[in-house]
Amino acid sequence: MLKEVFILLDEALKDIHESLKHDGYELKYNNEEGVINIFITAGPGACAECLVPESVIKQMVAKKISEKGILYKQIKIHMP
Repeated sequence: MLKEVFILLDEALKDIHESLKHDGYELKYNNEEGVINIFITAGPGACAECLVPESVIKQMVAKKISEKGILYKQIKIHMP
């Protein structure tokens, strides 16, 4: 079951990950007992002006994971 959730999370976050990657950022995540932690880090030459506010990323993540039917307690965003 846990593996299935991670596969669904990968699918749900793929578009967000690709968008961030295009702007020089990396997205990683973990799921700890229903708390989804999203870690965004800046790579060399990352476009600081391109990174949307934390609240927007949180809304995007919530929408994508809800569309996949993933249940969660909380989403925490960790970003520069």
